[in-house]
Amino acid sequence: MTPIFIFSLPRSGSTYLQKLLMTSEEICSVSEPWFLLPLIYMQKKDSIIAEYGQSIAQRGINELIDQLPNKQNDWDAEIRIFSNNIYTKLAKSNPNAQYFIDKTPRYTLVAEDIIRIFPNAKFIILVRNPIDMLISIIRSWTNNKWKIGAFKIDLEQGFAHLRLLIFKYSENPNVLTIRYEELVENSSIVIMKLESFLNIKINKDLISRSHLDGSLGDKLELRKNKEKKVIVSLFRYYNFKKMINNINNEEWKALGYNKQNLIKEIDTQKRIRSVGLFDMLWSIKDLLRLYFIPRKNKNILY
Repeated sequence: MTPIFIFSLPRSGSTYLQKLLMTSEEICSVSEPWFLLPLIYMQKKDSIIAEYGQSIAQRGINELIDQLPNKQNDWDAEIRIFSNNIYTKLAKSNPNAQYFIDKTPRYTLVAEDIIRIFPNAKFIILVRNPIDMLISIIRSWTNNKWKIGAFKIDLEQGFAHLRLLIFKYSENPNVLTIRYEELVENSSIVIMKLESFLNIKINKDLISRSHLDGSLGDKLELRKNKEKKVIVSLFRYYNFKKMINNINNEEWKALGYNKQNLIKEIDTQKRIRSVGLFDMLWSIKDLLRLYFIPRKNKNILY
């Protein structure tokens, strides 16, 4: 069983892509597995808060790995064997399956680890214009409020990891990069790329039959960039512009976007009605929830 990993951010069309690939009889999947995250993060010192104390746990685990004959290679091999057994059992209902799609948005945070652990897997990087992505998050999930704290790690670290992947693995034959806009507007071309990349046949007309077990994954349909206007305060306008300006022209070009066009898009979509006091309050609340409240529980340790 060969795994296919889709690296993408929320509201970028990854569930649609997953279901599109599942129209091939050689591919199966479930909603969002997630299980590789704790397996990989157990070696990291500062990224997990746990009752048992992550700092000392990761030290013990990494010392254990150093005592293996081939050190990290042996550890990676065991994760690979375990994962392939899980994928094979999940695909049992499809005897023709050659591939299993593991699509979990937060895998962007550990994408390089996954590529190292699964050298023979297939990897699809799916990128979307971050302005449309953030607008879609606000429109679809936060009732048009600036409650984006839960997605901060995706918008910042996740997007940075995607950019790194595109630069670092652009020549890797097991890596394919596609853009959301191409998937929406030129799906036939994208399908041809996917068929060639995976040596399969895709039937877009059967996508409604692609069923995903599990509660996770986007249930909303794939949309063209006709999103509700949400840039309605100076606070939002500043933050959208900051998102664009934090990335240089060359990086935007590598992603397939023009920086100046993105800035013009923000200016076109803005409908300033206020300074954004409530947006600021939501932002402060998110900061408190993400960085201070978890640390108040004395039974939880790093």
